Amino acid sequence: LKHHEDDVSAWAALHRRMFVPFEHRMAESLAALAEGFPQLSSAIRSRGAASDTDQLVVALANARGCIVVSEEVRGSQTKPKVPDLCRHLGVVQVRFLDIVLREGWTF
Repeated sequence: LKHHEDDVSAWAALHRRMFVPFEHRMAESLAALAEGFPQLSSAIRSRGAASDTDQLVVALANARGCIVVSEEVRGSQTKPKVPDLCRHLGVVQVRFLDIVLREGWTF
């Protein structure tokens, strides 16, 4: 984005706090996911399996000691999903309603 001058780069410049720098611990987490789930390689990934973005979210959560909020349910051996990635790395995964109840939010 830094090398383009368009609407997207202008928006990103206004929202810098949304962007997280890539950390060494994230690379370690991604390597562990690649080892545990070789079927998630972009070249051979099945439709419906966890995406590259899903893997980055779980790796970031693992690196920072955060939880993952996802409505996904476990996948299969050939099509792992976010809960499977979380379980592999020991990351806690909860649903949005769990957060609402945990925090005592009312609407």
